[in-house]
Amino acid sequence: MEAPPQDITWRSDDITKLLAALSKFQGEVKAAIKGKEGYGYKYADIAAVVAVAQEPLAKNGLCVTHITVPVNGRTCLRTILGHESGQWILGDYPLLPVKNDPQAIGSAVTYARRYNFMAILGLPVADDDARSAMPDKKVSPKTKAVKPSVPAKTEAELL
Repeated sequence: MEAPPQDITWRSDDITKLLAALSKFQGEVKAAIKGKEGYGYKYADIAAVVAVAQEPLAKNGLCVTHITVPVNGRTCLRTILGHESGQWILGDYPLLPVKNDPQAIGSAVTYARRYNFMAILGLPVADDDARSAMPDKKVSPKTKAVKPSVPAKTEAELL
């Protein structure tokens, strides 16, 4: 696949105030809880993700919005993180619906919104049963990371 176009501006000229506010946000926000189950795993749905972020976003003068845009012949969800100063950053997520019908497209948009929202904010997610155990839980030095069986695709490969 083609690389993303180089003529896209991914941020405002200055993002120092936005980054300071984002740092404060990240210090205040709680983890979104994986309260939904489907496809053999638990996940935090878009409502849970937005709910934990709304108050700390507003408190720190931040907002998130999404629009769809064409990038290299594909439709992407563009997520914009804005600050009350006018500073902003953005990120694109390719929409890959399973079928070309309204339900599949809606599902792809919702999926992209959730992942791009969490990514642009650095939002943590936790299992419901892990919530109470998280502060005291220590990782054993014997714990090994699980390597993915399929190599991850780069953003350029997805676009």
